[in-house]
Amino acid sequence: DLDPDQGAILLNGHDVRELDPQWLRSTVGLVMQEIYLIPGSIRENILLDREMNDSEFKRILELAQLTEFINRLPDGVHTKIGEGNLDLSAGQRQLLAMARVMARNPEILVLDEATANVDSETEILVERAIEATLAKRTSIVIAHSLSTIRSSDRIIVMDSGRIIEEGTHEQLMVQKGFYHRLQNLQYSEWN
Repeated sequence: DLDPDQGAILLNGHDVRELDPQWLRSTVGLVMQEIYLIPGSIRENILLDREMNDSEFKRILELAQLTEFINRLPDGVHTKIGEGNLDLSAGQRQLLAMARVMARNPEILVLDEATANVDSETEILVERAIEATLAKRTSIVIAHSLSTIRSSDRIIVMDSGRIIEEGTHEQLMVQKGFYHRLQNLQYSEWN
């Protein structure tokens, strides 16, 4: 449903309700906390219905930090995953989701709590994959883990559906407001 409760969502000045839904789906990529797998190979799960040459596919696997994991599998990218097959960890699923988005190469990317529930074993790999996925595109990152958004050009802090602060990480830290308190709280939890 593209109808906001109030106001309008604009994309390049156009109300999203007036845009062709198929064009919008091809323009916006979404990575959510819960990743759905189709019964099939890793390659099929990344490409879905797309065709791609091997060298481009290999580059995507590298950017998504999947190469080492896939090289350890007996059937490589042809290893079957999904229902009744190889089970992936939460972190491995997120890496696969990043590769999926890179294969689509959307202009706009929405990450919705994409780092939540990621196992510590793959957390660094997921952060690297996110960095590669966010590069050269407009990205909206919804996150409670502030490390995910630290390098963002613009951070919007919301509380109960309202914008309460806005700026870069550095600007928000200087303001010593809500974001600063959250940052310090998360930092103290990690130590």
